Amino acid sequence: MTLTIHPPAVQLEQPSSASASASAFYIASKMENLPPELKFIILGFLPKSDLKSMRLVSKFFTSIASQLLFDKIFVSVRPEDLKIFADISKHPMLSAFVKEIVYVSVYRLHTRQQTRNLFHSEEGSQLDRVESEPLDIASDLARMPNIKKVTFANRRCPPGIGNTLQRRVFYLDSVSSKGPTANDIKECDRGFALMCHALSETGTQIQSLVVDHYNLDLFTGPRYRLKQGLCPSTFFSSHHDLHVYCNAFRHLREVSLCLDDFAPHGETAWTRSRQKKLARALSSATELEVLSLGFNFRERGSLSLVNYLPNTRTWPRLRNLELFNMTTNYPQLKYLIHQHCGPLETLDLEGISLVGGNWKNAKANLRKESIPRYIFLYDVWDDASSEDDSSSESEYSLT
Repeated sequence: MTLTIHPPAVQLEQPSSASASASAFYIASKMENLPPELKFIILGFLPKSDLKSMRLVSKFFTSIASQLLFDKIFVSVRPEDLKIFADISKHPMLSAFVKEIVYVSVYRLHTRQQTRNLFHSEEGSQLDRVESEPLDIASDLARMPNIKKVTFANRRCPPGIGNTLQRRVFYLDSVSSKGPTANDIKECDRGFALMCHALSETGTQIQSLVVDHYNLDLFTGPRYRLKQGLCPSTFFSSHHDLHVYCNAFRHLREVSLCLDDFAPHGETAWTRSRQKKLARALSSATELEVLSLGFNFRERGSLSLVNYLPNTRTWPRLRNLELFNMTTNYPQLKYLIHQHCGPLETLDLEGISLVGGNWKNAKANLRKESIPRYIFLYDVWDDASSEDDSSSESEYSLT
């Protein structure tokens, strides 16, 4: 017979709130002498919920935790988000902590006439409030002096398994959606034009502009194809728009754009004129260091890449160039590289189909040229291979 002796269970005494506060005060007193960089690193590992509680412990924690809690704020067409955005901008301390604005496009206005009538209430017209949104955002943006980055997201929550995007229609029940589709073109891209107009009007000099559109890729077919990039109608409906985008792009050091070829009925796609205007806007960012450009196009035909980018060497500081999801040929790729080969250090190519050649010969030719030091290839294919045979990952140094 085997005798098993179990040790007695030990009950750990939970610290009281008083002792927890005393401990927090002790930690605060010890951290006050640390360099600011170390303070941010240490507190940066704490969850947001803990940071919120620690703001109540002392003035020291209030200041440093607030900087971590309010370095990024979200805005959308929801009145709740607009109010919070305005309140933070009017706060004398918190407004200076904001460094990034994330415009979330999963909330949209319902456009059917019977639903538009629901916008009117005793407090006034909800629709009028939304139409005045550009002016409100511009005035709020002007009160945030340290904005360095603007991100456009098509989700409210981070991407991951099991996550669904929540889209709310005013005065209707919230509905679960996998993401913006073809029916949401104007609503999804509205934030991009709105924020660029606000940046231009206020003269805000941001350094980074990123389109972070996530595609869950759960449906198939053009009807259910998820919209991942900016549609053609987002850009340059008038000459004034070109001036606005050039002003918004002027001081950028990082640009990440994903372009989509979805267009509403009766509208044209990426015409040559729109391509030139996009190139003109990008060329205004003379201090650009990082450029990422993707094409979420239904037609995978050979794309005239040079039409979307400046044909002059306007980026003397460009270090990293990333291109993804496109079909091109080697002469165009070579021409683009030579246009910016001077400062370029890294070239990332992902999901690129090379027509009229193969990557083996292209690599050999690129090694002979004065091109970026590092080239990364992910999921690329050519005429001699299928997508199933595509290179999953390749990296080589030219030194």
